Amino acid sequence: MSDYLPEALVLEILYRLPPKTLLICMSVCKAWKSTIKSHTFISSHLQKNLSNPTLSFLLISHLPRSGDEEQYLCNGLHTIAKLRYSFPTPNGWGFRIRSVATVNGVICLSDNLLSYTDFIVLWNPFIHKHIQLPIPIFTVQTLRSSCLFFLGLGFDSKKKDFKMVRVCYRRGQDARGVVPPLVELYSLNEGAWRIIDASSVDVRIVEHVRKQCFLHGNVHWLAYEGTQAPFQNCVLMFNVEEENFKKLKLPPELSSLYSFELTISLINGCLSLVDYVHEVTTGVCNIWMQRESESWNKMYSINLQSRIQKVFVSRTSDEIFAVPYGQSLHVFDSKTQKMTNLGIQGIARSFSISEYTQSLVLLDRENDAICPINKR
Repeated sequence: MSDYLPEALVLEILYRLPPKTLLICMSVCKAWKSTIKSHTFISSHLQKNLSNPTLSFLLISHLPRSGDEEQYLCNGLHTIAKLRYSFPTPNGWGFRIRSVATVNGVICLSDNLLSYTDFIVLWNPFIHKHIQLPIPIFTVQTLRSSCLFFLGLGFDSKKKDFKMVRVCYRRGQDARGVVPPLVELYSLNEGAWRIIDASSVDVRIVEHVRKQCFLHGNVHWLAYEGTQAPFQNCVLMFNVEEENFKKLKLPPELSSLYSFELTISLINGCLSLVDYVHEVTTGVCNIWMQRESESWNKMYSINLQSRIQKVFVSRTSDEIFAVPYGQSLHVFDSKTQKMTNLGIQGIARSFSISEYTQSLVLLDRENDAICPINKR
């Protein structure tokens, strides 16, 4: 690899370089290119840099009034870059791509808002790589039924494998999903969908959220149980290593809330729920966090200065993002009690915030041609 330095030392140096620099290093020589593109190097680089703060950004996603979802990377409140797709996106009436999840530098994109199209893409924007997943097993055509579909992306650290779980609820007479759902899983290493047993699942994922959190090997969705109102909120978990489901109970203060008032997220490395209580001219943001045990604790209660249409918290409890009625995205500093306008406008309830980490994932794969898929 080098005539002057031991190979092990060169590897250690390369491991410490950011993805964009490594892309340049691939042009130095064939040996470096082969090493950096190898699955072993990509996995090792990822594990060594997951806690590197210089590679961590906030991914802000939202739907504008028309067109596909827009994504912005935020590295500090004054440095915002708009991401642009590195591939052509299908278009047509009702087709609106949006991000479902982000894990280890990979963003999952799908169209599951206005009309489901079975369009699922895994995208790494920093290295301009993407993979379009094949058509799933369960579709409206194969099931001959109206359905609700939910996606979850996770990383199997034992097998070094990205896994996409897809939960399908057939609609019942009351338009809600029939339980148990049908579930299938796509393994990036295997390159195919397969059916997963979900006979133990007796809850429904909240339809209007369609977002997830990935933590400690588990995909988390906000869900509810019960056959008629009042429903009880809970969290549905899927372990990507064991490939099984588990239900997580919520405290009474959260289980009985209207689901529109809840947001699931990761704060300070902990699974968290944010509930927002509307007042006439103001609002109160309560932040609940789950520590090492399965118990939930209310960690913060913050008074916001104006009436908010949507509120969410990401990374730290000091960063509270909110969309005041009729306005663009703002960030509220809980220490200074000041609200700053970020100037990003869109449909209020479409906004979401997640943590994004630069990586080389998908570098060892060729870009797929994006295939148009008929609407369901």
